[in-house]
Amino acid sequence: INPCRQIRYKSGIILIFIRDSKIILCFREENETLILFLSQSHNKVSCNFKQSCILPCSFQSYGEPILHWTQLESSAPRVHSYYDNQDQQGVQNQNFRGRTSLFQDQISRGNASLLLREVQLQDQGRYNCFISTVKGHEESIIRLSVDGMISTIRIHQDGNRITCSSEGIYPPPELTWSTEPPSNTGLQNRTTVHQTEEKLYDITDQQIQTYSRKGNQLIPISDFQHQSP
Repeated sequence: INPCRQIRYKSGIILIFIRDSKIILCFREENETLILFLSQSHNKVSCNFKQSCILPCSFQSYGEPILHWTQLESSAPRVHSYYDNQDQQGVQNQNFRGRTSLFQDQISRGNASLLLREVQLQDQGRYNCFISTVKGHEESIIRLSVDGMISTIRIHQDGNRITCSSEGIYPPPELTWSTEPPSNTGLQNRTTVHQTEEKLYDITDQQIQTYSRKGNQLIPISDFQHQSP
């Protein structure tokens, strides 16, 4: 990439680059270039519970890098480390053991992205991607959030009792009812929300209603009694 600005300083030149929303400050003297400063970028990634997810990170490749992924605000922050051309699993947080990997065939091209498998709710938070080479170091911050997808909604009717339920949801869900066509009768929510051992949420709600038929429509009796003949 071409610098957006060049400033002469002593025996060399200070180069300012903008790349992927990051500001890179370099000092070039003769044929050597040294990265002096790299601003942190903040990316947001949303992952689905129990699914795989990629935390993106890129850098200017030069020589053999030292790479550290850490989870900020964690008592055991080391998520994944790579140096001496191999993964360093001995320093990895046990919570991530067997769930992380790099795209090793792409590291030489500047790809330090992390593949995280079997995403858990406790994986939420901020991650730091740190890369060091002989030219300097770079780092970026990734904010990871986890969602529990609503995969199934069950509606069951038993007489005049209608039950709606779903399981394995995150964050805490809400359930609302509506009728088609719209009804003047107020629907009373009887919602029960239960948190599971995995910190997900199950939700159930019941409605008790009596309907009468008018033409091709089902109308609540309280509305039907006020319909004109």
